[in-house]
Amino acid sequence: MALFKSQSGRKSGRWSLSPQARSTTRLALVACTVVITVGVLVIVTLQARSAEQALDESGAQTLRDYTGYAGRMMGAEVLRRFAEQRAIILSPVTGSAQRSVPEPTLGEIVERGDAYFAGFKAARDPALGYFRLDPVSGSIEGRGSVRGALGARVADTVRVALAVKPSLGEPEILVVTHEGIPYSVAFARLLNRGGRVLAVYGFVYARAPVMAAMADRVFEETPLLPTSYAGSRWNYDTTKVRVDEIGNAALLGMRISDRSGQVLWQSKGGAAAANSPFRERVVLSTNAGGFVVETALLPAGEPSLAPGIVRRAQRWSLGALLAISAMLAAVSLVAL
Repeated sequence: MALFKSQSGRKSGRWSLSPQARSTTRLALVACTVVITVGVLVIVTLQARSAEQALDESGAQTLRDYTGYAGRMMGAEVLRRFAEQRAIILSPVTGSAQRSVPEPTLGEIVERGDAYFAGFKAARDPALGYFRLDPVSGSIEGRGSVRGALGARVADTVRVALAVKPSLGEPEILVVTHEGIPYSVAFARLLNRGGRVLAVYGFVYARAPVMAAMADRVFEETPLLPTSYAGSRWNYDTTKVRVDEIGNAALLGMRISDRSGQVLWQSKGGAAAANSPFRERVVLSTNAGGFVVETALLPAGEPSLAPGIVRRAQRWSLGALLAISAMLAAVSLVAL
């Protein structure tokens, strides 16, 4: 009984680990924290790299899509402006069957044409000429280049077109090759109310220089870059690029050629874009034989063309990786 009381009356001390056990526990805790930190960092890094590659592929596909879009936009705008050109110069004849217009003189057509072409920076095309054709006799009254063998070739070609196609009120376009040089022939028929062709008025120009002048104007004035790529750097309200805006020449190299491969126009950056991985070729068909628009992104312009959402996602993924790394490193230091 006394022995029992003696044992039950002992005061027990506070439980504690030995110094060696505490050291081992701390070392194990730090080691586990470091291993977990390294493992998490490896996983996050691999995921970030995968996301970065996906964003790069998405950006590259977007740039390829944009390259094709720019070529189609350029070609469509060139065609639209040439149609506008024919409508402006030949407006005294266009729609004559419905308007009962008086027959214009050839001088009126010449005056309208010279006023239109005077608005271009390029020098006057020496092959520019105007004509009035009598569809019955085939006689042609010409000004400028439309004389001699070229005038006869134009008259024969237009008369064939009149016989093949029905009477149309809108201006038409075709190509005539003379002495190895392709000429574009735009013409409109003067019709009476019965639809009979009274006369044909038109103008002729060498295809390459006029195409180059038109393409230069379109390339300078038309915003080929969608707003999602450049934001507010393109001013859509005017035809002039402001100082803080980006222009097509800084981003694109373009070339327009005919179906045979003859180059009709090339932008200043066309040679620099020869090795670009983002290239597209667009073929446009017209009654005059059509043409080919080749577009490439300039290497210096690729970063600017990456969509803003891709750039923001890339910055966010890098920032998140750095934040997680810093947080885990702080946890490891606290554990240590």
